[in-house]
Amino acid sequence: MAGRLRETLGSFSMGELRQRILDYEANARIERTAEEIYHELGNVLQSDYGFVMPIFEEHIREGIDLFRGRIISRPGEMARVSDAWEAPAAVTRAGRLNAQSEPLLYTAGAQSTAFYESRIKPGDLFAMSKFRTRSRFPVTRIGDPDKIVGLTVIEQEKLSVMLQFIEDVFTQKAGPEESHIYRAPERLAKIYFDYPPELARGWIYRSIADPSGFGRNLCLRPADGHELLELIQVDVCRCLSVDRSNRPVRFDPLEVRMEDPATGDLIVVWQAS
Repeated sequence: MAGRLRETLGSFSMGELRQRILDYEANARIERTAEEIYHELGNVLQSDYGFVMPIFEEHIREGIDLFRGRIISRPGEMARVSDAWEAPAAVTRAGRLNAQSEPLLYTAGAQSTAFYESRIKPGDLFAMSKFRTRSRFPVTRIGDPDKIVGLTVIEQEKLSVMLQFIEDVFTQKAGPEESHIYRAPERLAKIYFDYPPELARGWIYRSIADPSGFGRNLCLRPADGHELLELIQVDVCRCLSVDRSNRPVRFDPLEVRMEDPATGDLIVVWQAS
């Protein structure tokens, strides 16, 4: 891998690499087809040697808690266990790692990160699902790369520029009417970072929604999510405020729901008086 990486990095100059990135960025917010994005990404990331990049993997430990937020209109929307997991294909919109109508299970490493990722506003009723990992498993890390030993200074600089480009594409922000922006990160992840299950069961990446800068998200395909995670409980809450104080998110807990194994329902085990 190191030899092929050095060959790839030696096949273009730093000036050529930066020009390729500028050419890509000229169309970055324009709506493009998946095929057009594939070719534009390839113009930056591929050489005569193809795409050669280190795999930055991470192992998620057993017993780690993960969270998923969801805005709801009434507590009764969280009636079945399936309501706590990924959205059905019929209502799944394009996201950072999924195409339209392609369900994926997005989770966050902290409740606060899941809250921001869900775009919950003051006054909103929301459900916060809490999961726990059943076992240890590998995931691909997109962004925050490890340093590669054995590269020259200029090779390391070129690699850093390429990795920063990858992170910039993957973390593009999309407004409410810009769902097409997600097509580029989704294509990037599926083309270049979708590894066999023995190497990675999902993707982990920095949250751009969490203002702390420390939030991280873990995304899994539904079959992997249901195998690797256990649903612990679902909290139904009302958001009171979102601000920049030492308590940036304030909410009232209304209900706690847990699975009834006999029926597959989410039953209320605690309710505010």
